[in-house]
Amino acid sequence: MTKSYLYHYTSLETLAKILQYKSFRLSSLSTVDDMNEGKTRDFGNLGRFVYVSCWTEKESESSSLWSEYTQKKGVRIKLPIDIFPTVSEVPNIPSAFGGSFDGIPGMVKLDYTKGIKELESEKGVTIIPRKVDSYSVTYTEDPLLLNLSVYSGEGERLEINQSLIGRFKVKSSWHHQSEWRYKVFLLPFSIDDFYKFNSEGTFGEKIHGLRNSDIVPFTYFDLPVDIEKFKDMEIVMSSLLNEEEVAMVNELVLEYNPTAKIKNSTIKLRK
Repeated sequence: MTKSYLYHYTSLETLAKILQYKSFRLSSLSTVDDMNEGKTRDFGNLGRFVYVSCWTEKESESSSLWSEYTQKKGVRIKLPIDIFPTVSEVPNIPSAFGGSFDGIPGMVKLDYTKGIKELESEKGVTIIPRKVDSYSVTYTEDPLLLNLSVYSGEGERLEINQSLIGRFKVKSSWHHQSEWRYKVFLLPFSIDDFYKFNSEGTFGEKIHGLRNSDIVPFTYFDLPVDIEKFKDMEIVMSSLLNEEEVAMVNELVLEYNPTAKIKNSTIKLRK
């Protein structure tokens, strides 16, 4: 069954930032609730290069999710699926070739999730692929899926298969979350780095070096949302919000997203 909407439990502080900046945060798997997630059999913690925004496809409210993600005092945001818009842009190129094709007539444009091209330039990383992926998490007890093998080849033929990282979680521990994710994978190499490594024949060596390091380029980044989908927001407020906090939510919505609907939670949570 195709999902039309997803749900995101979060704090009032984060809600304020989401509304003000009209963006959502993707965080490294090294920071998520399951400390074992992202670990592999042959490349260590590859999940540190996988960035996700975590949602649930569960339409009915969940007392456990209220507790886990808001400490019972936040909100649940409802939005249409696939909130990150796609734009067609001329790609970045190595500085040795001028650094940009922008403004050159007839240059081929590529599809990017909005904000990805700028992120690559600003942070000196390469994001693969250029568009945010979205999927429902699969819950399993299969050790081969929970601890994937991702490393193959050697030398300049060395490859990393990251496509399944972040897709599996332990069923017995996390199945109640019914999680859906937005995901990107990045390497801590700039466009210039890729050009240099390939010219020197050292790309395989650099990838191998990542396996033996603990580097995390950054713990999170924010991407802008589709404004039309943003307008279709619904906000459910925890039953434990006080009058001042309820007033704050209403003021934020009035200022930053006046078409959003605000509702009270149907679950009466105990303090």
